[in-house]
Amino acid sequence: MQKKYIYLILLAAFLFGVSFPPLPTGFAAYFGLVPLIFALKGKKESQAFLLGYIYGLVSAILVIWWVAEVTFPGMLGACIILGIYTGILSFIFAFISKKNHTLAVLSLPFLWVFMEYIRSISEFNFPWLNLAYTQTYYLPLVQYASILGSFGVSFWVVLINIVIYFIIYKFSAKRLIIGIIALIILIGVPLFYGIREMREDLEGDEIKIALLQGNVDPYRKWDKEFKQMNKKIYFDLLDQLDYDGLDLIVLPETATASYISRDRRFLSVLHQIADSLDIPIITGSLDYKKKEPKDYIYYNAAALVTPGERDLKFFYKTRLVPFSEHIPFEENVKCFQKFDFGQGNFTPGKDLTIFSIPEGDFCCIICYEVLFGDLVRKFVLKGADFVVNITNDGWFGITSGPYQHARTGVIRAIENRVSIARAANTGFSLFIDPYGRVIRSTKLNELGYIIDNIPLRTEKTFYTKHGDLIAFICLGYIPILLLISLFLKG
Repeated sequence: MQKKYIYLILLAAFLFGVSFPPLPTGFAAYFGLVPLIFALKGKKESQAFLLGYIYGLVSAILVIWWVAEVTFPGMLGACIILGIYTGILSFIFAFISKKNHTLAVLSLPFLWVFMEYIRSISEFNFPWLNLAYTQTYYLPLVQYASILGSFGVSFWVVLINIVIYFIIYKFSAKRLIIGIIALIILIGVPLFYGIREMREDLEGDEIKIALLQGNVDPYRKWDKEFKQMNKKIYFDLLDQLDYDGLDLIVLPETATASYISRDRRFLSVLHQIADSLDIPIITGSLDYKKKEPKDYIYYNAAALVTPGERDLKFFYKTRLVPFSEHIPFEENVKCFQKFDFGQGNFTPGKDLTIFSIPEGDFCCIICYEVLFGDLVRKFVLKGADFVVNITNDGWFGITSGPYQHARTGVIRAIENRVSIARAANTGFSLFIDPYGRVIRSTKLNELGYIIDNIPLRTEKTFYTKHGDLIAFICLGYIPILLLISLFLKG
């Protein structure tokens, strides 16, 4: 295989990598797939798979290299698997291109969204690399996510790549004019819609929330000697709060550094504050249940402390991080249980818990769950008036990881026109309004808290009501496309 094709693949991977936060260069995604298309043109299926695999592997490393801060084997394993998805996509592209190159190129948005969707629902679910997340700094351009969801944004980004490819491919003045017109339409229509949407005033009731950021070293918080210090950090923050008009207090993921229902001291203080001030408190913690006499199952949990009530209400994290919180297929393939990537051994929860307080109903998604649009959508359908997201990104240090993670909430807010209150152990803790605007945020690796009012949800968007229709269209289109391709003459 000629070196120029490897260079094209590496260029495509580089453009993909620099299009993600914290860099505000999401526009690189608009032409990042163009080198990939040129590299795949005319290739046999096996060659295309190899090129696509290299592209996916390098792209993943460039975006999620920071996972190595926690587990290098886990990062490498994730990237190796993620390369398979783009390898298969490239294989299918080459198969269709061999019959009709134009059809293959025009089908790329469907192929790409098909890949992203499968990647988000498989046992290895990891939608971190979805193209939609490259666009979170361009709010007016992505307001239509309230209609088409994040997969619609990814589809749109690939469409722009196709137009640019056709301008360059067999370049002519006519192609240039047609391409420019197409780009004006592709960018102008969403921009006009987004500007108009964002001019609308946010109406309805508001809720006042405090987000606590303990800035606790995650590698120390579980040490026996440090646990009392961990408690003191949060007790001090609770003492510093201005409670006037406050409706809810939020502590980050695993803030208790314990099993809260068994941690009498921490729990008694939270009950005392909640009861005396009549303010509910939700905190990240751990919980476990007895499965058999000597067998327990463990959960990454959120617990609500309600004024005047002794019983806690729990939500158990439903989407666990592959290779970090569990090993894919470990329940069905016993030998996988022996693998050690430094992961936790949690069990996914099954219930979509809605917490109720006098000011409104809300859900509390934990960490990585914010990447799953359909999950948040289901919570909103169940009646969530706002979304709380608790997380601990302290594992990743000062890397691009916390920036990327925080920005995913922008798309979730737009999809459902719902406010998000995000409490993170080391940052970024922030409030996002229903248009995806970050209205207040902490800095990374600082101790403190922020308080603000956020509007409660006043509508159910088209996306909330109907979900990922564009993904389902792509799921239906690809089998038909392959069937048609079988009968086309090359």
